[in-house]
Parts: sequence; structure tokens; C-alpha cells
Amino acid sequence: MACSCDCTDITIPTGSTGATGPQGPAGVNGVNGAAVLYNDVSNSLTTGTALQTCGDNGAAGLLKSYTLPAGTLDTDGSYLEIRASFITTTANLAVTSKFVGIYFNGNNITGTNYQIFYGSINKILIVARLNRSTNLLLKNEADVRGGYDSGGLTYLPGGSFNYFGGTMAVDLNNISYPITAKADGEAIGDITCEYMTITKFKK
Repeated sequence: MACSCDCTDITIPTGSTGATGPQGPAGVNGVNGAAVLYNDVSNSLTTGTALQTCGDNGAAGLLKSYTLPAGTLDTDGSYLEIRASFITTTANLAVTSKFVGIYFNGNNITGTNYQIFYGSINKILIVARLNRSTNLLLKNEADVRGGYDSGGLTYLPGGSFNYFGGTMAVDLNNISYPITAKADGEAIGDITCEYMTITKFKK
């Protein structure tokens, strides 16, 4: 059937210009767009007993590491959400020297100290946020939860830690920065980084 109305002034956005396309308001480059920048869900085990990138055995493909390209956080108020999960093979330790953390450009963004496995905690989930205040300043916060995983995860009282107020001098428009999940175990292979996901949210 032919259109009987005057459609000469009507524009119907499609494809990349539509609401959910990359340039639309809900697209990854839109005013409220979100994009998954990195998502590694493979298990990466520690290969030593010193602080290291999980899975670091010299093979770049096994690193839980991502380089944030310059210009990715291009508007003030945009932010990254970084999620990482760690599990250890040995729980019920009264004293432990097992630590994990998320690092931005070599700086621990999950608190002044590493997050520690202790007591019956054998799993740690870290959710960190890096907020662009300006091109030259990032603000960060983190929520860390510890639990006991025996097939079904139970978060334990006292196993939660919140870190707020951190800032870092940066040059987001011109410099690329590494983001890594790291661990320090007591024996080879006793800590596994189960996944790390990095999502960008554009303001």
C-alpha cells in the first residue's frame, strides 16, 4: 500500500544512528552509553609466592591485565567499573600472607593495604570504580567482600571492606594506563583469579 501522507519531512533513524546504536543516546558512544572493555573469565593461577599479576608465567595471553587507551574516559563524570574475583585453595587459616588487589598504573586502588584471606574466607570479590573528575584527576572507590565458597558462596560478617577518597593524577586524554588484578600467595597455584571485567560508563 502506498503512503498517503506527506512523509518528506520525517526522518527515521536506523542502524548506528538509532537510539541503541553506537551514536544514539543508549549506545556506547551516547550520552548514557556503556561498553564492556575487557572480560577475561578464564582461571589464572599464581605461579610464585611474590606479588604478581595472576597467571603471570611469561605468556601475555594469561595475564589479567588490560591497557586503557588514551581518550577512553573522554568526558568528566564518566567512569570505569572493575570487577575481579579471587579464590584460594586453602581456607581456615588463623594467619595468612595471601593478598589480592586491583591496580591502576601500578597503584593499588582497593585500599591502602592488600585485601587479605583470613579465617574461613576463601573467596574475595572486588568491585572498584574509577571516576573521571577531570582529564588530570581520577577518583576511586572500592567495595570488597569476603566469603566462604563450598559450592554456594556465603558472605561472612566482617568480610566486607569499603575504601573511599582515593585520587590519582593522570592525563587521560594523552596517556594509556594498565589495569591489573594481582595476588601474593604462599605457594604456587594457591590463589586463582577467576575473572576480571572492566566496563565503561559514559556520562
